Order: sequence, then C-alpha cells, then structure tokens
Amino acid sequence: MEALHARMEAVEKALSVSKSQIKELCDKLSALYNHVHRENIEALEDEFPNWRDIVGAPDRENDGPDDSVPFRKWLAGKSSAYRHRIESTSSSELISEAIRLFRKEQGLPK
Repeated sequence: MEALHARMEAVEKALSVSKSQIKELCDKLSALYNHVHRENIEALEDEFPNWRDIVGAPDRENDGPDDSVPFRKWLAGKSSAYRHRIESTSSSELISEAIRLFRKEQGLPK
C-alpha cells in the first residue's frame, strides 16, 4: 500500500496537479454529467411523458425494472446485445427509439 501511495504522489508531481485541482475537475465532471442526465430525462418526457411506466423503470435507484410490463416482455424477446444496449444506456434518443419500435411492433398508437 505504501508503494502505491508513493507512485500516486510521483504521478501527481509529474503531472503538476494538486489534489484540490483533481477534486475541482471531478466536481465539474459530475455537474456536467448531472446536467446532461437531466436534459436526457426532459427529452424523454417531452416525447413520452409516461416513459417510466412504459419501460417499467424502477421506482428507486436500488430497485430493478418491472419485468411484468409489456415493454419488458417485448425486450426479453430481443437479442442479448440489443437488450444490453437498451438496459445500459442513458441516451434519451436510444430509449425513445426503443419505445417507438416497441409500439410499432405491438401495433400500438404512436
């Protein structure tokens, strides 16, 4: 552990970056991520105000998705690569695209 700490200090010196600068950068990145995430949610809500209900989104962060909703049943029939892409994204465009495809394939109104 001591060796790791020494290497980290050497890297910090080599980069001429202080811990406070690293923290400041992390804070800025976090704020940017939160801003983009909010914009994605707003874009989804503009097109699909009830998108959470449609996709069976968890009510809380630690809950899993509601696999009983039709969208989740439809998604379960897709390839594992597609499921992974949809389940791991935070892109409003990708989620909107999946909802549109689901509705089209299920013969539901847009």
